[in-house]
Amino acid sequence: MIRTIIVEDDIEMLNGLLHIITWEDYGYVIVGKAENGVEALNIVKEKLPDLIITDITMPKMNGLDLIKSAKEYKSGIKSIIISCNEDFNYAREAIKLEADDYILKHTITKESLINTLEQFRRKFVEERQQQTSFEDAIHKLKANKFILLEQFFSDISEGILLQDQEILHQAKKMNLKIPEKNMRIISMYIDNLESVISDHTIKEYSLLKFAFLNVMEETIGNSDEIILFPYDRGAIGILYDDTLVSTNTMQQLIKKLISNATSFLHLPLSACFSCVFHSMKDIGKVLKQNEVLRSYYFYSGSLQIILKPTLDAYPISDLYQTYGADFKYLLSLQNKIRLKKYTEDLFSRLESEKYDSTSVKQLLRRLEIDMKLFLEKYQINLCTFSLEGDTFDHLKKIFFDMIDCMFEQLSKPENKSSRPEIKKVLIFISTHIGDEITCENMASYINMNSNYFSRLFKNEMGIGFSEYLLNKRIHIATELLKNSDCPIHEISRIVGFESPSYFHRAYKKVTGITPGDAREYK
Repeated sequence: MIRTIIVEDDIEMLNGLLHIITWEDYGYVIVGKAENGVEALNIVKEKLPDLIITDITMPKMNGLDLIKSAKEYKSGIKSIIISCNEDFNYAREAIKLEADDYILKHTITKESLINTLEQFRRKFVEERQQQTSFEDAIHKLKANKFILLEQFFSDISEGILLQDQEILHQAKKMNLKIPEKNMRIISMYIDNLESVISDHTIKEYSLLKFAFLNVMEETIGNSDEIILFPYDRGAIGILYDDTLVSTNTMQQLIKKLISNATSFLHLPLSACFSCVFHSMKDIGKVLKQNEVLRSYYFYSGSLQIILKPTLDAYPISDLYQTYGADFKYLLSLQNKIRLKKYTEDLFSRLESEKYDSTSVKQLLRRLEIDMKLFLEKYQINLCTFSLEGDTFDHLKKIFFDMIDCMFEQLSKPENKSSRPEIKKVLIFISTHIGDEITCENMASYINMNSNYFSRLFKNEMGIGFSEYLLNKRIHIATELLKNSDCPIHEISRIVGFESPSYFHRAYKKVTGITPGDAREYK
């Protein structure tokens, strides 16, 4: 549909144009109407229509001024002028403004209007198709350019292009102006990339990378002195001549770039400036040095610009030797409060001591392995979590989410025991709660002596079998009382009580209220 507004100060004429045809039948949708140019311009700002059909002579702002002003808000906006004025000067001015048609009011009929609209629509669709083809071609050229740049810098980093002459020859073929010396590379990093992709509207990294590169190009503008190139996953390089562009200028540019990428793409970015180097053959080494600089914003978080190390090197340590045993012991106790308190203190110590980021990541991965091994016997996994990230707070959040998830899974009755026999019984109870269930028939169900089964059940679940079964029935009954209109006597049968009176007594003994009270409280 071609989004259209109609502007006419003659109310009768305006209503006539609106209702002379069913606009949708001809591929148009009316998104606004106005009685003068000022009112129409406000609609243009809000609706950004494709077409303005307007009178010329109107109060406040005439049609020609409206078209001129509208193009400032949408450069490709089209226009059809309808006027009772036959003065050639108006028509000539309309032509200057590239009006798409000029119709005299006294000649308008339903048929002539439809004919004009059909001609305009064909022209409009053709231009749109050409524009789309052109934009697709530009998109492909840009994508290919960045693929070639990535390959070029990868070949240098990996030593495939070894000779200066080879490098210069390839650069010339790609029309790249390589600095002769005094080079710097700024590495732009998308921090905590895997989590970003998981939460982002753009789920495919290649598309996200291309969108980021486009934002970078638009921010930096056309400059032969600055070369953008993607390299590692989540990393974009900016190569420039340090003698032609000052560090202060690049800092301001990077701040603007971070601001734009945050606003438009919601990307958590950081930048690391390399030292000055003098040979393209050193690019691989320089990019690795930039990666090391990331540790200097590990604790401060994203949106950082690291020019050079400002602190002493963070201490490197095998932190698992210090903290691993205590964590495993508290894990075995399955005490959520104590384990979370210990972990909170642990993260506080790590942040206070400012250990090297690699040491911290190694510690957390070891503790993650301990959790997964501990949960294996309960057939619980934490595969939905990925302990990947570039900043301390991000890793801390993931780690605590893992602990919360672990205890949530462990709290489920079917996961409270590591014994497959007990798990089998718990599943049977959940799916046959209305049946006659006893300690003896459950022991028989898993081919076990009833006395041994009774002791095993209490050891594993921390509660006797009969008490667990009663609590389970009361819990399900409460859900039915609160969330259904099923009669109380029917609920007592569904959850396996012998009679409504026994259900009433048992329910009040366990909960302190009657089933009727529970239903009233829902």
